[in-house]
Formats: sequence, structure tokens, C-alpha cells
Amino acid sequence: MGRIFGTDGARGVANTEISCTLAMDIGRAAAMVVARDHKKKRPLFLVGHDTRISHNMLESAISAGLCSVGADVVTLGTVPTPAVAYLVKNSDADAAIMLSASHNPYEFNGIKIFGSEGFKLTDDEEYEIEGIVLDHVLPYDLKWNDEMTYGDIFKSAEYENAMYAFEECDADMLFNLFDIYEKEGLKLMEKGLVIPAYDYVLKCSHAFNTLDARGAVGVSQRASFIGRVRNMSRNVAAAFVKQREEMGFPLLKRGDK
Repeated sequence: MGRIFGTDGARGVANTEISCTLAMDIGRAAAMVVARDHKKKRPLFLVGHDTRISHNMLESAISAGLCSVGADVVTLGTVPTPAVAYLVKNSDADAAIMLSASHNPYEFNGIKIFGSEGFKLTDDEEYEIEGIVLDHVLPYDLKWNDEMTYGDIFKSAEYENAMYAFEECDADMLFNLFDIYEKEGLKLMEKGLVIPAYDYVLKCSHAFNTLDARGAVGVSQRASFIGRVRNMSRNVAAAFVKQREEMGFPLLKRGDK
């Protein structure tokens, strides 16, 4: 047994032994290890849970930890543990996390991490995650390979992007770009050009996120911008489903064959 992980993941009483802080740190560390092993800056994690009352708290915490170092997260909701193992193996996900304490009493919960093949992480991988959590290893110090660290590859780019977003971006220009991107996206949706419209939804989202990082968006204004991006996203999603339906969902039919 390691310092955090036992024979079947990390388990303990929720909100004390398995705290939000620990869940967030485990998520952060797991994303760092998987990103390095899969040579991806944005690894994809699936996160499932059982019916324990603490699952909302821990799902939010572990997802925050994963996202904090660049991972993407797909939440599965309430699922049995074997389903998580099956889904990670039969999808494009790089890893998965199940929040469950199996037969333990309701006040317990646990964190079990699966690799892309549907098996729990090796002892060496769990020890490495423990080391990052307990020894407070920074993402930039993580070994990318035998010669380079994560920081050697990504630190300079992340620093420059941070400097742009927090200090150097032109807020007035970005406000104007958001309006332009939104107008263009709505026009493209009216013409049935769903994929180009989706690109403009992403442009709007990026412009808003940069403005938010710059501190240029007020509280009420922030809610308005989020609503505008949400409406565009919903409309594009609905238009895409309608478009595929009119085509008879050809890829689904091809998959049946």
C-alpha cells in the first residue's frame, strides 16, 4: 500500500479523510502523469460516481483539479464501476476516475483511477501521483521524458499566453471581436453552415475568456456574455442534430454494418 492509495484506490470518510483538497490534488496529479505518458497537453478523463451523497462534492473537486492543469473532463453521472472501465477502453479517453467506496458504509467514498485500457493504474503510476500530491511537485517539474521536463516544453508558451491575457490584450478590440464573431456565427447558422458557425462559437468563447482574465468584464456583464455564448452553443448543437437527422444519421447506419 502507498501513502494515499490502497489496494483499490484511495478510500476514507468523505470530507475528512477524502477531502475536497485531496480530491483536487489527486485530479491535478493524475492529469500531469497521464499528460506526460500519453504525450498530450490536454488528456481526456471520464469521471463517474455511485449514489453516495458525497459524490457531487468530490466530482466537482476532482474535475477542478483535472482542468486546472489542462485536462478535459466528461462526467458520466451515476454508473457502476465496470461501466467506467468499459467506457474508457472503448472511447478516445486517456483515463477515467470512479468515485466509489464499494461495500463500505455510506459516509465513506473513494477515488479509483483507470488507464486507457480499462485497468486500474499500476503501483508505480499511483506512487508517482502520491509523490506529486504529498511532495507538492509543480507541473513544470514533472519529467516529460528522460531529458526534458513539462516546463521545458510548455512553460514559455504558457507564460506568454498568460502575459497576453492578463496584461497585454486590448479589451476594446476583444469586445468588438466578440460582437463580430457573434454576428458572423448567427448568420452562418441561418444559412445552415453549422460547422463554420461552431468555429465562431469557439471564437466568441475564447474572446470572452480572455476578457474575463483581463478583468475587463463586470459581474452583470459577465452573466450576459455567458448567456450569449450559451445560446449560440445551444443553437449550433440543435442545428447539427437536425442536419444529421435530415441526412439519416449516415455514420450511425454505417456503424451498424
